[in-house]
Amino acid sequence: MAYNYAAAAELIDDDVNGILASIDDPDSFINRAVELASNRARMTRVRTAAAPSVSHLHWASVGDVFATNLRAVIRANDGKQRAKNALLVATD
Repeated sequence: MAYNYAAAAELIDDDVNGILASIDDPDSFINRAVELASNRARMTRVRTAAAPSVSHLHWASVGDVFATNLRAVIRANDGKQRAKNALLVATD
């Protein structure tokens, strides 16, 4: 049970390996949670599918991807900052 946002939006297939609620509608979280809790067969089905659907994700690889993405952002912004600094120096 999660909001359809960030990692949950990427990893959860709604009503297959989890339940997603609209991030724009807080009441939908409560409503979907009550629906899920009221249906034991559905809860069992979703729960059974949850762990295997993300078992390929290991913290080390998640961390590596995150670090790689951060380095890419830093490189991209470093280039922009250098260009900006060059323009500031050129106008003095």
